[in-house]
Amino acid sequence: MAKDFLFYIDQALSEEFKVNTRKVLKEDKILGRQEIKYKSQGKHLVYSFDVNTKGMKSPFPFFKDVKGLKSISDYIMFTTRVVDSKPFILIFELKKNKLPKRQLLATEYLCNYLICKIRTTFGIDLKPEIRMIGLVENVKYGTQIDKLEYKDRILYTPLRVLDIAKLLK
Repeated sequence: MAKDFLFYIDQALSEEFKVNTRKVLKEDKILGRQEIKYKSQGKHLVYSFDVNTKGMKSPFPFFKDVKGLKSISDYIMFTTRVVDSKPFILIFELKKNKLPKRQLLATEYLCNYLICKIRTTFGIDLKPEIRMIGLVENVKYGTQIDKLEYKDRILYTPLRVLDIAKLLK
């Protein structure tokens, strides 16, 4: 079951939204451009549904253009923990100053919907753990990644290099 997690994600989501990150998450809309490097041991898939990216088709064609309605986090990473193949969904939002709680929660709801659709479509019982990470450049409080101190189920950190394995503990 868990070993098939990435297979089912790949089957369900359009290639149009898959991102070859080269282990760097970028946010070009932020003044001065923000980049977060990451290292990972296992396989992973990264998708971006950011409707503000030029030339990208909206993943939400059924929504009207109401401010904030199509707002979603910058990246969603689907991965499995190397030691036991437990599936995880990591949601990343890159910001300069403000905390991205609303975008992270909206993306969590989207991920829950996706998992429900995969369960019913493919007849499998996927139960990935979802983690939300706000990568805020000028956050007044943050955490060392080893301590994993969450505030309202969200990890806010100013770190510029992430070890994905540590996020999966």
